[in-house]
Amino acid sequence: VRILDEEGNELPPGVPGGIYHQLPPTGGFTYYKDDAKTEANRRDGFFTMGDVGYFDEDDYLFLTGRNAETIISGGVNIYPQEIDNELIKHEAVADSSTVGIPHDEWGEQVRAVIMLKPGYEPSDKLAQEILDFGRQTLAAYKVPRGLDFVTDLPRSEAGKIQRNKVRAPYWEGRTRQI
Repeated sequence: VRILDEEGNELPPGVPGGIYHQLPPTGGFTYYKDDAKTEANRRDGFFTMGDVGYFDEDDYLFLTGRNAETIISGGVNIYPQEIDNELIKHEAVADSSTVGIPHDEWGEQVRAVIMLKPGYEPSDKLAQEILDFGRQTLAAYKVPRGLDFVTDLPRSEAGKIQRNKVRAPYWEGRTRQI
């Protein structure tokens, strides 16, 4: 397994990038009837499934999200799973799905969509408290610029949050999608 940047350079510990696995002798994973997509996901005997992550100093692999979910704000890559992992530590948060929403100057802006635990009610005060909580551990550019409360988050049959469905309403009516 290797962690590579967009140009194919291996990244040092702690720096997130594309996770690439060594191709097996059989040739490995291929996209059905899509040779171009298969080739685009291969580099020098390695392939990616679109996962993003990093190795720590002890060579443990940490997943930070999926390439397709990366938020690009002002040319900076932001991995929403990292933000969600921090926000769900707040006592009121049952679940979180961070997405990029349209921003005319920066391309995308970070927004958290929060499902509260029973006993908590949405309010501006609670929203600010959750954002301040995130500010304690997240880099400033990763802190959501706002958040929305929802009663439920869309999930796949496997129970995974469908981030694309969370993101869709914010991009409705836009001619350009990032």
